[in-house]
Amino acid sequence: MKSVIFLLLVFSLNTSAQDTIVQKDGKKISSFVLYVAKDSILYKRTDNPRGRDLHIAKADVRFIKYKSQRIENIDSMMNVSAYIKKTISEGSPEKLYSMGRVDAQKNYRPMGYTGHYTLLCMGTLFYGIVHGIHNMDVAPRDGALNYPSKDLWTSKDYKEGYTDRAVEKKRRAIKKGIWIGECTVGFILGGFFTLAALSALE
Repeated sequence: MKSVIFLLLVFSLNTSAQDTIVQKDGKKISSFVLYVAKDSILYKRTDNPRGRDLHIAKADVRFIKYKSQRIENIDSMMNVSAYIKKTISEGSPEKLYSMGRVDAQKNYRPMGYTGHYTLLCMGTLFYGIVHGIHNMDVAPRDGALNYPSKDLWTSKDYKEGYTDRAVEKKRRAIKKGIWIGECTVGFILGGFFTLAALSALE
C-alpha cells in the first residue's frame, strides 16, 4: 500500500512539474519548454525528456501554461508583432519618429548621470564641466536605452526619434549633476572664505 502511494505521489509531482503548450486547434503538448524564440518554441516532450529538442511554430500556438502556473499568451504576442510590422510598413517617417520620442519619454531612464557628474564636479570642477559638455550629445549605448520593441527598433525613423529624446533626457541629467556639483563647491568655498575672513578679524 505504501509503495502504491509513493508511486502516485511521484507521478503527481512529475505531472505538475511540466509545461503545457496549447495549440490553436485545441491539442495540448506536455513538455519542458526550453526557449521561446522569435518565430518558434523549443521544447522536449515529457514522455521523452532525453530525446531530441523539438520545435513548434508560434503561429500554431495559443498559449503556454508553465509548471509555475504562469500563462504566456503566444497568440496575443503574435498579434502585437504583426501590428508592429504593419505600423512600420505603413507608418510615415514622421509618425515613426514621433512614436520613438514618446516611447523614450516613457521607457528611458538616464540612470547615474546626475550623481556621477555631481561627484566629478565636486572633485575636479573644471574637468567635470568639460567632460559633461563633451558627453551631453553622445547617444547612450543600445543596451541602456530600454526600448520596448525589437521590431520597432529596426525602423530607422523610430530609432532616430527614440535616440534623440534619450539624448535630451541624458543631457538634462548631466546638466543637473554639473549644477549640483557647482553649487556644492561654491557653498564649500564660500564657507571656507567666510571662516577665513572671520578668523582674520579676531
